[in-house]
Amino acid sequence: MKNLILTLSLILTLSIGCSKDYNTDNNNNCVAVTINQTPMPCVVWGVTLNGKTYPAENLPAEFEQEGLAACIEYELIPAPPAECTCCGTKIRVVSITRR
Repeated sequence: MKNLILTLSLILTLSIGCSKDYNTDNNNNCVAVTINQTPMPCVVWGVTLNGKTYPAENLPAEFEQEGLAACIEYELIPAPPAECTCCGTKIRVVSITRR
């Protein structure tokens, strides 16, 4: 019985922990964003979403255009525990298209 409970707990944990939950709108469509460079001191290309610009971890070079309107599916990557300049929450682009 103990082994059964452990096995079921492991299966439940793996099924929750391994599922991909990409951020989309309520209809499972991409989300409208604007491509911008992040402000100083860490100028990198980012994605402006709901008025906040997140540094993009993997923005394709052809989308590196200030003010470009795009539609993305994304994952937010939490900031590391240590506080440092340029260590905020980042965004990982799963898919992107021009609007």
